[in-house]
Amino acid sequence: MDDHAYLFKRIKAVSKWFRLYNEVLNDPKVQALDAETFRHWINLLCIASMKDGVLPDVADIAFHLRIEKNAVVTLLERLLNATLIDKLNGGTNGYHYAPHNWDKRQYKSDTSTERVKRFRKRSETVTVTPPDTDTDTDTEQNKKYIHQPKQVRSKDSKSKDFDKFWLGYPRKVGKGAAEKAWVKAVQSTEASVIIASLGSHKFSEDINYIPHPATWLNQRRWEDVPTVGSSPAAPTQNAMVIPTPEANFPPDGSVEYTPWASRIRAHNTGHDPDWIANRFRDFCRSKNIAFNSPHIIKALDGFTRAQKRV
Repeated sequence: MDDHAYLFKRIKAVSKWFRLYNEVLNDPKVQALDAETFRHWINLLCIASMKDGVLPDVADIAFHLRIEKNAVVTLLERLLNATLIDKLNGGTNGYHYAPHNWDKRQYKSDTSTERVKRFRKRSETVTVTPPDTDTDTDTEQNKKYIHQPKQVRSKDSKSKDFDKFWLGYPRKVGKGAAEKAWVKAVQSTEASVIIASLGSHKFSEDINYIPHPATWLNQRRWEDVPTVGSSPAAPTQNAMVIPTPEANFPPDGSVEYTPWASRIRAHNTGHDPDWIANRFRDFCRSKNIAFNSPHIIKALDGFTRAQKRV
């Protein structure tokens, strides 16, 4: 065996894997990341997998990611604000970082050895002809084992869909009533249809004339027909929507389905609104500009126009 083949065999022998759930495709926190931050986040998950779910110190992270230490500090702060990593007690400095909910999503039993053992054990107990009858106890236990996880998954899915709706709706009042109205609405209409309609629905520029989210849902306003002669895409693509004073620039998260996204698109920079928003937040923090400043709209316009020259 030559040196290269031996090295490859050794790497393969010690390689570990971790779970990456497909829900990241529609997770607003993840999709709000720019491409570079997203790539670093995935690499941090790989590092955590090698370190039993714990991220090493800044110097080690900088080495693994091939970036400067000050860039690592900025990256960790950004991911902390997005709740994609956690700052926990313990470590050389009294604290350490770890991916959010790592222990909950990564199981200690996720090893090929354990999976093979479980498979072999099941194979040994399987019979060609199933028994004629099942005892009441076995039947009830099987029902509990199979049915309960489905209820949990369904509840989690509905909750995440409502969170997306709440994030995109421009007036955030009466959340409890809105959740009840949401449960009723999705019984007859797909959640994705309701959420998508927020992008084409023309809301008033005066927040006082925007209905409460519960009212909007109960009246099935996602079925409203746009005014004749207007394009459904116009409000989100071209209209210079003026965000109201109550709608301060969000310090984190996605701005999609909000007046801020419409205002950014109106400048026709060709950049994604969330891409602009993330960099604008960094700019405001570096210049000590408050997100509730009366000049925040003017600052956003100037910053967005500057991106055409980037």
